[in-house]
Amino acid sequence: MEWFSDWKECVSLCHEYQSHHSRQRLVEQLSRLPKRTNGASPVLAAKIGEVAAYVVIHPGCLCSIGGIHLPKPIRAEDVVRAGRLLNLLIDQASSDTELVQAITYIGDDNAILEACYAVAGLKRIADLNQMECSLTGPGSLSLQSRQSNQFRDDIAIDNTTNEVEIVYVPWEPALSDLFTQALDRTYVGTLDVPELNGIRDSDNTLIGYAACLPESQRPWWILRRPNRENIGCLLLCPYSDFVELVYVGLVPESRGKGYSRSIMRFAHDWTLERGLHRIVLAVDVRNEPAIRLYRWLGYEIIGSVTAWMRPTQTLPKTC
Repeated sequence: MEWFSDWKECVSLCHEYQSHHSRQRLVEQLSRLPKRTNGASPVLAAKIGEVAAYVVIHPGCLCSIGGIHLPKPIRAEDVVRAGRLLNLLIDQASSDTELVQAITYIGDDNAILEACYAVAGLKRIADLNQMECSLTGPGSLSLQSRQSNQFRDDIAIDNTTNEVEIVYVPWEPALSDLFTQALDRTYVGTLDVPELNGIRDSDNTLIGYAACLPESQRPWWILRRPNRENIGCLLLCPYSDFVELVYVGLVPESRGKGYSRSIMRFAHDWTLERGLHRIVLAVDVRNEPAIRLYRWLGYEIIGSVTAWMRPTQTLPKTC
């Protein structure tokens, strides 16, 4: 294995099929990532012969597969070589990570890429729907969207219960432990990528979610009933022209009681109050109750991806 003296060269090589502008934008994004705990770059790039690859170490002890370059024509031995190279890069990153992840886009010809991942020890864990909703007004549970949606008669949560009152407790540093506890509880019995339950430390997960947000401006809330019983958490992330619903989860005993509709109304109103009119999310295709709710609210599927993962090692919290 030979290290690239400049990881930007490897990134450009691995994404040579993209436009020059797209490659430059990616390099700029990677350059803004915080350095590792030892002061080293978060991007690890190397090659074996003509095969090149890079991985990225993100805040929260997460490593992602950035890209792979294979010479043309592609030979079986080059695929094996790429898998071995990824494996070596992952080993180099393991002291700072607890999980390696990668995605492939459903509908693309991913056989070669998936073969590389398999050689590197990654496993396919879930297919995710990427969904989007255009918000039209306060409350943003568009009556017109609901009436025209084919799923309106199938969503038990809205046919059997009225909206319920929820207290939204905003994030602050003093509540960090409480957020971690709430997050842990929502993972129990989850239908959204249950394979990750117990793999990642929740403190590290929150560090990863917070990476693009100022500490004083995290749009995160613990969800409570009026009796102060914690029932879940909601995490949003605003961008220049849309808001991402990063995570919403309820504890097992609070599911199916009508909370989800109220939570989504709150998320939509928060988005509109900031002058934004688009909200996006990703959901496991196996999570049929959530998908029915999102479709009922007017969300549309705009794409699908497959998630891959490989645990690296058991690490202490906030590594």
